[in-house]
Amino acid sequence: TMKHKQIMILSTILCLLPILLGVVLYRQLPDQLPIHFDFAGNPDNYAAKPVAVFGLPLFMAAINFICHWAMRHDKKAMEASPSIILGITGWICPILCNILMPITLFMGMGMDVPITFILGLVVGLVFVIIGNYLPKCKQSYTLGIKLPWTLNSEENWNKTVSYAVVFFLKPISKPFATASNISS
Repeated sequence: TMKHKQIMILSTILCLLPILLGVVLYRQLPDQLPIHFDFAGNPDNYAAKPVAVFGLPLFMAAINFICHWAMRHDKKAMEASPSIILGITGWICPILCNILMPITLFMGMGMDVPITFILGLVVGLVFVIIGNYLPKCKQSYTLGIKLPWTLNSEENWNKTVSYAVVFFLKPISKPFATASNISS
């Protein structure tokens, strides 16, 4: 549909937006930029400056395009849950790219960025979003728990999704429960 094409174009452009920040900061950036971090927030993988500034947003834009293409060509999914499909797949790549790319650039410049907090928050939100939307998704070939027995039976689909929601939300609820116990 026209709305899906518009969202695909806008979200792909948003994936490329961090390139502007990279171009503005390019001379201040070191030759190698951190692109992966361990659980303590320490960089454990690096990329050359051009790869980090231009390649990563281009890669995210390509992933975004592939997700849109896959969803658009899964008629079962688009008929069953079009707003959910567009909501999750349409915006997850640009949002992640626009959060993670500035972190990469700023940490590369030596700024103290609370990476473990930010990534914990982002991953937690992704899990909450998936846990919230998964039960609303109907059977499809591209979104959800795509196993032969779930695709062949609506009852199996619903039971599997119900279990998956517990899987997605339980790890997130533990830190919040622990934090609330500490504060009381």
